[in-house]
Amino acid sequence: MDKPIDAMTDAANDAGAAARRLRAALSALADGATPEDPQDWPRLREAWTRDPALRREWQLLQLAGEALRAPALAPPVQSAEALLSGLRARLGAEPVPIARARARRRLRELWPALAVAAGFVLVALLVPGGLRVAPGGAASPLDVAQADTLALPPVDGAALLPAADMLAEPSFAAALTPAASGAPAEEPPQLRAWPRDTLALPAAKPRPAQASAPDF
Repeated sequence: MDKPIDAMTDAANDAGAAARRLRAALSALADGATPEDPQDWPRLREAWTRDPALRREWQLLQLAGEALRAPALAPPVQSAEALLSGLRARLGAEPVPIARARARRRLRELWPALAVAAGFVLVALLVPGGLRVAPGGAASPLDVAQADTLALPPVDGAALLPAADMLAEPSFAAALTPAASGAPAEEPPQLRAWPRDTLALPAAKPRPAQASAPDF
């Protein structure tokens, strides 16, 4: 049982070895050399006539040889010094990027002016009332200082009178009545128990008579 298997294995090995010898002879023939074993010539001619795969392999070998020997596909052989010289020549021919450097320098020159303008805008947003812009287009420092102060309402001359004189005025006394002020007409119990003399208003002092100008 083992002998037929061994015989088949040996036959397969022999066939593989013969195929490898044919491919080696075919490759040597494509390179313009002769096979090592002279008996490979008759085997190669016989295989060429009956094996299409061998003929296709021959065509592939011919194409590969032509591609390897083509001058256009051959890489240029040059030394390291020649390569560095070519790189230096190409770098020297490249334009120098100056536009970007000029733009950055211009931005650095304008940065202080932009900071001052931003400061004025911030003051205009924070100060009540904003800034008054002059016809020339710039806000004066005086306007900035005045915008920082609070405007006081005008004071009437009657507010400067003494308190006693104001209380003696008929209009002011009428405004203190319960009907005019909206307070309840009846006093609450807390005010009833409070001593009356503490709630008395001071008597109004008479105003001094103003001297009239003499008639001429």
